[in-house]
Amino acid sequence: MSSGPGCGLEGMTTTRDGTIGGPETGSVDAGGVPVHWEALVPGTLLVHADGDSIPVTHAAEFFGLLGGGLRDVDRTGAGRSRHRLAVRPGRTHHDLLDAPALPGLVREFTA
Repeated sequence: MSSGPGCGLEGMTTTRDGTIGGPETGSVDAGGVPVHWEALVPGTLLVHADGDSIPVTHAAEFFGLLGGGLRDVDRTGAGRSRHRLAVRPGRTHHDLLDAPALPGLVREFTA
C-alpha cells in the first residue's frame, strides 16, 4: 500500500504481511526500504480491543513505533505524542464499533 501525497511518507510503501516496525526493529517494505512509522504526519488513533486474538502488547508496540509512550510529559502536556492508543476493555473486533464510548474517543482525538 503506497502513501498518499501530503502525509509525509511520499514514495514509501508498507508490507501487507502483518509486519510492523521501523528501522530499530528491522522491518522493511517490499523493496527493502526501512519503514519509518514515527514519520506519519497526521496524528493516528489506534483503537484496540482487549478481548481479541491480537495481544494488547502488539498495539502498545505499534504505539511505541509511532513515538507514543516513550517519555513522560509534564503537567501542561508538553512533549506528548500526537498519536493516541485506546484499549477498549471487554471488547473484540466484532463489537468494538458498538462501544458507547468510541464516538467520544474519536471526537476528542479529532478536536
